[in-house]
Amino acid sequence: MIINNENQISELINKLLFGMYFDDFVFGMYFKLRFYLYSKKDENLPFTLELCLHGDWWFDTQEEWERKIAISEKIAPNKTDIDVRLQAFELVNLRWSEGAEVSLCSLENGFLKINFKNGRILTISCASIMGVSWTLAGNSYDFNDQESWLIWCEDEKYSVRKPTNLKEKEE
Repeated sequence: MIINNENQISELINKLLFGMYFDDFVFGMYFKLRFYLYSKKDENLPFTLELCLHGDWWFDTQEEWERKIAISEKIAPNKTDIDVRLQAFELVNLRWSEGAEVSLCSLENGFLKINFKNGRILTISCASIMGVSWTLAGNSYDFNDQESWLIWCEDEKYSVRKPTNLKEKEE
């Protein structure tokens, strides 16, 4: 189901991620961030979520992020992929810091923002670089698994797939 209402998607993402802890990440061609819920808040919500970031993203404001990249380039001028290295560094810091619990998620003006209790803000652009900007999947990381939550952003349009057992309860 495609939903073009940012408020509806924002509420759903907040419902899914609120209270979850950033647990770890993996990097291949893109970053996969894993979130974990230590106590069940609703039987219809997943214990784990995986957020795959295919587009641009940064911590805090874009100006602060660009400043950090400029400083990193001065420190290591001959290194490639400074932004990716900085992203990994920031994720490691978030993982091992107090307050890595999601306190609020919002979708506004083409950006998904995830606020953490420690004051950090993860900002994710919904602008497409090569198709899908980001995906948020619950319980199963198999795109074809009809029993898991899946929300994705493609060309600034949002799509949601609810678990089939949840759809039956709603009807």
